[in-house]
Amino acid sequence: MVPRGKLDLAALLLLQAFLVPLSNPYRGKLREGPGFIRLDGSRHRELPAPADARRDADRAVRDLESAIASGAALLEPEETANDIEFGLSAAHLFMDGNGRLARAVGNWVLLRAGYQLVNDPKRYCRERIHAYYFSLAAGEAGDRTRFREFFAGLVASCYRVPQPSEADRRDRDSGAQRPHTPVAWSNG
Repeated sequence: MVPRGKLDLAALLLLQAFLVPLSNPYRGKLREGPGFIRLDGSRHRELPAPADARRDADRAVRDLESAIASGAALLEPEETANDIEFGLSAAHLFMDGNGRLARAVGNWVLLRAGYQLVNDPKRYCRERIHAYYFSLAAGEAGDRTRFREFFAGLVASCYRVPQPSEADRRDRDSGAQRPHTPVAWSNG
């Protein structure tokens, strides 16, 4: 359990260790040196330096905490989940398990907002590995459009979006903004 305000690099390290098999030599270890992504047997892209990866991941986590505190994570869960998944994937803190970690945190955001998981996001990404990697690379180059489109497809394929209640529809029609599903952001 990670208390509010305590989602940090140490918590991400614990989560990565949980998500990566026990036999993996990179389990529970931050990346300490340079690295690159291979796609189809060749270098696809260089990874950020480890210090930059830590800084970028820390920024992504702080942005998530801010979205939770402000209520934006409930009002705009897909945007919030997209941002944290992109931020953690692009940072590439670990030698292995970065996508699993990013999807787990993004999944948590969506589930807390009332979305239901109906298909495996890992499978969705694996079946579209080229689109996934190229959308990440485009985002790192400053154009997040492709990653947003990729992520929208992931959500449409893997989640059942919650339907607003009658009260939510009345509030929306009157211009009031409140989350469609009252969810407490405790981590219990």
